[in-house]
Amino acid sequence: MKLLTAIVCISLGFSAAAFGATIEGDGQGEVRVIPMKATPEPDEVEVRIAFPEQGEVKTENPVTTQLRLEAYPLGFASDFPRAREIRDNDEGQAVHIILDGKKHFDINEAIDDIAENEEIDFDQILEMKIPYKLTPGIHVLRAFPVRSFGESLKGPSCFDAIYFYFGKADSKPSIDLSKPYLTYNSPEGEYKSGQPILLDFYLTNTQLSQDGYKVRLIIDGTDKRILTQWVPYYIYGLKKGSHTIKLELLDPKGSVIPPLFDDLHQTITVR
Repeated sequence: MKLLTAIVCISLGFSAAAFGATIEGDGQGEVRVIPMKATPEPDEVEVRIAFPEQGEVKTENPVTTQLRLEAYPLGFASDFPRAREIRDNDEGQAVHIILDGKKHFDINEAIDDIAENEEIDFDQILEMKIPYKLTPGIHVLRAFPVRSFGESLKGPSCFDAIYFYFGKADSKPSIDLSKPYLTYNSPEGEYKSGQPILLDFYLTNTQLSQDGYKVRLIIDGTDKRILTQWVPYYIYGLKKGSHTIKLELLDPKGSVIPPLFDDLHQTITVR
């Protein structure tokens, strides 16, 4: 597998290190993981969780979340070549919202347009009842916009996270959102055989580099690769059937940083 990757990279005029994907294990047959350029995104995009507020105590289910979104139209297809290369969602661009380590839910329609003129007509208020029954204790909400083909926007204002409580507040939060952590985004669900599969994640409070923090990708438990660039990746060559995808954030010494929740893995199906 090392030789195969080297041949692929050399034929394209790049080294594996320049790509930002090095192989830690023997690899899995013909599986390749190739870093891609991020889809262009405007600097003005911003998402903020307005409610619940940080540290707020909620006492009744369901809990409603409200967000502010600027300069990002929802419900429209993302008009980029990538939409024709990988799986695309007919429901268009959306904001992914994650409660704790549960499966994300999406908002792809605003409840109110708060624009004052056509130049900012994508400033929006988003609102949705959290589709999970909350249990007493601390909870975390994370939100970030995604393209219709699933790629997350990675600008400095394109991610927000807050903690709140249900029932009763703790004297001291048990979760520290100021530390480095990963948020898993893609892949998930089902994919067509022969089509590249998007690997995507959101990185918070750190950067990736050859000699600093890194991400370890583990495919089917044995195929391990080290990623040193925060970009979208394409996975090629997964055979038909079920596959597990797992991510780990590594510190500069190579130790695994415990995730916020046990949610950095998915089982996907290739048909």
